[in-house]
Amino acid sequence: MSSAGSIPAFAGAPAGALVGVRVLRVGESRAGDLLVRLLTEHGAQVTAVPGSAEAAARAATPLLAEHDVLVDDAGRDVLAAHGLSPAGAAHHNDRLIHCRLVGLPPGADPADALPTADAPLPGGALSSDGALSSDGALSSDGALPPGAALPPAAVTGGALPPGGTMEGVLPPAAVTGGAAGEPQPSVSLAGGSAPRDALPPGRYELDDTAIAALLGLNQLSGLPLRAEPLPVASLYGAALAAVHIVAALIAREDRPGAIHIEVPLLAAAATALSREQIRLEDGRLVDIATLPHLPHVELYECADGRYLQPHGLYAEFVRIICRVAGHADWADEAAAALARLPDCAAEQAWRERLRALFRQRPAADWERDINAAGGAATMTRAPAEWSAEPHATAAQIVATGTGTEGTAAGGEGGGEAAFPPPGLGVRVMLTPAPAPASASDRTAQRPPGGSAPGRARLGLGASTPLGEAPRLAGGPLTGVKVLDFCIVLAGPTCARILADLGADVVKVDDPRRPVSPFPWLDVNRGKRSTIVDLTTADGVRLVHRLVEDADVVVQNFRAGKIDKLGFGADRLRRERPDLVYASLNAFDFDGPWQERAGWEHNAQAASGMQALRRRDGVPRQVPFPVNDYATGLLGAYGVCLALLHRRRTGAGGHVRASLARSATYLLRAAPERPARYRPVSCTDGWVWAAAEPPRGTPTTRAATLATLRAAGIPAVPELDLSDPGTRDWLRSSGVLTRWRHPRLGWIDQITPTVGGDLGAAPGHPAPEPGDDTEAVLTGAGIDPGELANLRAAGVISGTLRFFPTVPLP
Repeated sequence: MSSAGSIPAFAGAPAGALVGVRVLRVGESRAGDLLVRLLTEHGAQVTAVPGSAEAAARAATPLLAEHDVLVDDAGRDVLAAHGLSPAGAAHHNDRLIHCRLVGLPPGADPADALPTADAPLPGGALSSDGALSSDGALSSDGALPPGAALPPAAVTGGALPPGGTMEGVLPPAAVTGGAAGEPQPSVSLAGGSAPRDALPPGRYELDDTAIAALLGLNQLSGLPLRAEPLPVASLYGAALAAVHIVAALIAREDRPGAIHIEVPLLAAAATALSREQIRLEDGRLVDIATLPHLPHVELYECADGRYLQPHGLYAEFVRIICRVAGHADWADEAAAALARLPDCAAEQAWRERLRALFRQRPAADWERDINAAGGAATMTRAPAEWSAEPHATAAQIVATGTGTEGTAAGGEGGGEAAFPPPGLGVRVMLTPAPAPASASDRTAQRPPGGSAPGRARLGLGASTPLGEAPRLAGGPLTGVKVLDFCIVLAGPTCARILADLGADVVKVDDPRRPVSPFPWLDVNRGKRSTIVDLTTADGVRLVHRLVEDADVVVQNFRAGKIDKLGFGADRLRRERPDLVYASLNAFDFDGPWQERAGWEHNAQAASGMQALRRRDGVPRQVPFPVNDYATGLLGAYGVCLALLHRRRTGAGGHVRASLARSATYLLRAAPERPARYRPVSCTDGWVWAAAEPPRGTPTTRAATLATLRAAGIPAVPELDLSDPGTRDWLRSSGVLTRWRHPRLGWIDQITPTVGGDLGAAPGHPAPEPGDDTEAVLTGAGIDPGELANLRAAGVISGTLRFFPTVPLP
């Protein structure tokens, strides 16, 4: 492309909330590609400006006045050097939203995370077969134990070993050029020469492998070392940027001036590890997920050689598997083992029992029978098999009639096959705008953010202090009230992002549902918590009072489940046309699987994600909940789109997102890019470099990084988030927050912060369940006498302690 070119709104998408929004894009990163796709899917018109930084800046400058948003993914300060800094761009358009995608937060240098002196290898010494010894041993399936580091010997000579590319993913390609399979140019470090740089700087800075290295993602899947194949940083960064762009469009309705947004991909991608990176100062407070327990969420080979992904976080799901298997006599023992087993030997005994059990039938039979009984189990499929699955097309997770977008290895289903592109990242059904004469007074008084009167009108009263932390963070959604009915990770993450943007999020929980403290602390920061029994008439009445004053409702149950409680989308939207209602679940809607139970690993299995990660013919799980958090991000984007529509029309909308949709989007939404980084073996780990240095005696990561940088070669170290130096660096970079919970003491947790002018920030540590029940209900007009009666009847509850047996202040 030699001149600016227009990218039309996404083909097949309904008229969306971004119709009329004009976006100017300068850059060529994968994150930018995904951001543009997300915006065009909902009606935005994007103009792409190609060429070198200087030429692109020169071509873009006269176009700024006629655009609403500038997407800058050319690399940090690349455009600023040619006059398009945030202030420079605002000079040409004082209403411009300038969204810059960068690799790292300002001032963050990964070299600061490394020790400067040689240190022994973490996790144990190498054994004769190259595996880690007992204090850092690999499990039998090659997975890495928590906190262990991969040995440098796993990668020899700084290059991937034979067969070391991820099956079904393009092999490493030339840094400079282009196509996979081009020869790598030689680089002489002694002479100080650098690789020929034909790619824009942003391609290096915003590279998924490089960002993954800084979070230790490349080493999570075991040996041999492989680049993480999923574009986690690109999709998470694009989704977070899309959320903030739409939030800025909402804010721009009421505030003058340009708005700058800066999204570091490192901070966005860190979200994928946020549940695993919770650290409590008090060592007595243990994450029960790390203790021996029933191994029912692993992959099991079946009679036909296919693999099954069973699941179920609650006892009833385990009991269903036992009944379907003809072993009802196991049910009580298995349900008890779900929470805890006495030791690793007991866990292994259950693993062997389950292996023998699942080998008795074909995988498809297990999937059919367990789901028919109300349980959760999914056969691992190849991408081509998922494309052919009737549910994938019925739910519009996979697009039809649009040709193909790429290929993927057939996995368990056969050879390489073409697959169609995904549907929308998130579906948003906008409520038609009411006729001006019939718009209700309530709708007119209901601005979705930004005004103090709107906040006071929400009916929850003044914010209630939680210990030493403020209750509400400022931001573009200040004044928006959100009711959060969600459980586990995806739905609560959606609501947590809204809280980061300033919304007042009230979580409604069941007094009987067990709560795992560490996931709860991750996804419920910035919220208020109530416990109400919705199986009682009084509980339903109370929550309907809250719905009357809510702007947004978020729920993530199977299709139809929340309708039985009286809080389904059809009913509430009929009563409240201005309501924004978000539905998130495992397998989406409108297809034969919509009522199936499912979790992260079930979406991985169905979509082809596990098949594409196979090693030695065995599919592998993604070792972090990539789809849960992606669904939360995309769901929050959908909610913001619906709020923008409501801000402009007075009408709400229905947002739909799912784990299976997100998994498909991650695999298919952006074309593969040639690999730009390869691992270089060091004495204490790896460095990923854009060119291979000369062979020689390995040195430390710090020394290797310094040598590569001196030669002008882009390079980053593979870090380990269990290392104190890495955590200190993430803390100083603003990715990791240490704050004090009023009861649990100091907490370390990932709180990705987007820079710029919006004022969005994490508000406070998560409360314990029920901390705010009485304050919220009092603010809704329930008098103290009635509250006392409701509490005595078990309809409502105060605080349920995470660790009731541990004495804490």
